[in-house]
Amino acid sequence: MAGVGDLPAELVLMILRFAVGEPAATLRGWRARLPLLAVCRQWRRLACRLVHGQALVERRAGGGWGSNLGLAAALGLEGCVRHLVLDAQAAATGAVVRAHPRACAAVQSLAIRGGPDDCAAAADGGGGGAAAAAAAAHGGDASSALSGLAALLPSVTRLYVGTCAGAVGGRLADALAGQLCRIGCQAPVALQCARLAGGLTHLSLALGRGPGGQLPRVCAPTLRVLRLARVPPRFAWGAFGGSDICFERLVELQLLFRSPAPEDDGDDGCAAPPPRLRFPRLRRCHVEGCPPHGAPFAAAQLPAAMDSLTLAGAPEAALALSRTGLARVGALAVRVQLAGADQRALYGALDRLYGQVRVAGEAALALAHRRAELDLGCAAWPRVTRLSIHGPCDLAAVAGLVERAACLRRLEVYALALDRLPAAVAMPDPADDAAPPLPPLPSRIETLTLYADADADCAPPAAAAAAAVRCLLLRLPLLKRANLSGALGVHPAALGRAFGRRYPHIAAALVKVY
Repeated sequence: MAGVGDLPAELVLMILRFAVGEPAATLRGWRARLPLLAVCRQWRRLACRLVHGQALVERRAGGGWGSNLGLAAALGLEGCVRHLVLDAQAAATGAVVRAHPRACAAVQSLAIRGGPDDCAAAADGGGGGAAAAAAAAHGGDASSALSGLAALLPSVTRLYVGTCAGAVGGRLADALAGQLCRIGCQAPVALQCARLAGGLTHLSLALGRGPGGQLPRVCAPTLRVLRLARVPPRFAWGAFGGSDICFERLVELQLLFRSPAPEDDGDDGCAAPPPRLRFPRLRRCHVEGCPPHGAPFAAAQLPAAMDSLTLAGAPEAALALSRTGLARVGALAVRVQLAGADQRALYGALDRLYGQVRVAGEAALALAHRRAELDLGCAAWPRVTRLSIHGPCDLAAVAGLVERAACLRRLEVYALALDRLPAAVAMPDPADDAAPPLPPLPSRIETLTLYADADADCAPPAAAAAAAVRCLLLRLPLLKRANLSGALGVHPAALGRAFGRRYPHIAAALVKVY
């Protein structure tokens, strides 16, 4: 018995389930069959940890329900259950929950997940087998069944709805709306109630198809975290209020726009001017996709400082940054498809953004262009300390950026094009101690990562590219780590032996190449 505490929780749960038996009819015989479960502190502590972490109720393949709520009831641990996971059909019927009212009274977090029948019904466009089962059990009224289930869960404040459980999850959210502070839905749900405006602080929804999506009428001032997935391109912010919407407490915003679909056509209210959005306390923002008119930044007021901002595939939103009140970002990632004047305008806006105020700590900037050539000729980013480039960029542009970015300490280039090299510089002879050294660049770079673009159409001879890379390395006086790809033709060991005597810091940096 002394080694029980060292066993994994899952293994202990399997042993307990096998020992006590699964059928609910044997609940009264558990204490007689296993008296140690009721008296041994160690087994009791393990069982308490099991039921405290998660109570699971699901339908077995052979019929009936399987759960560990009976274990909590047998050990007198009903008040320890905090997180309850229900199968969609178990939530619709509510039979298992009604059988253990004391164990479910203290539940604070409720998760609903769909079964195979629910996923099949959702694929066919139906309302789901769970809703039909609830209606059959309660005289055709599924809402009354879920309302009765909500009455047995008075302490639930967090609701999570999994895939294929949207039909039950939406009705249950309406029944629990007055007490919920967090809602997370992986499947589109229809939230009809207006009581979500009460104390809702976290809202995570996957919007459905159709004009404008399906978004409940929520109160914007109470939200702290807002995550919306499958957002239609013509998304209307009218669900949050009128023409002037202020998210007073919002600190995290995530918008994942989906590709346009035929059902998105139609009048969804987007013909009217977009509302004015205000985010006075926003700290983290992630926008992915192609929203129209640069939403949500077309008519938005951002705070003066943010911790992180990610724009992926949203060129209009990226270009709209220059029209906001944003003056400081700790970490900025831009992954868009821009070229020519638009790309230069974006980099100019980012350059002004990082040049307005001094950034405390490490200011990270990530750029990614998969097809368009990066134009870094107009960018300096005087406050950026870490720059990550995930797109085509030639070695000449990298060398010029190293000279201009005075505060840059870490530079990463993951698609280095070798079709254009910087001006040739006479390399010193490693054996000639009297030869003048290369003039150092005014750079603070300590870590340099260069990965050659394997898909480049044309490239200079390997010797010329290797010489240009060697020249760049030798002119970085503070370099401590260099990570180079083999396509550059620069062998760290040979370079270290050749220049280790005159440039000891280069030899030490190249030893760490992996």
